[in-house]
Amino acid sequence: MHIKTFYDSFTFTLTYLVHDEITKEAVVIDPVLNYEPHGSVISEDSVNEVVKYIKDNNFNLKYIIDTHAHADHL
Repeated sequence: MHIKTFYDSFTFTLTYLVHDEITKEAVVIDPVLNYEPHGSVISEDSVNEVVKYIKDNNFNLKYIIDTHAHADHL
């Protein structure tokens, strides 16, 4: 099992990708959908980095788990 951490500098939060090196099955924990409150703008910059990593490594995503919510990201 391997854990890859992705840091979102705008929200100071972490997203985790846990994967099995043999089966290539993966789980994403606490993905960030960026939200800029002043302009009410949503972007997918942080999660796109995770998606790219999953595709580049041919992982089979099984679950996305959101353990909690934040006001500064969805």
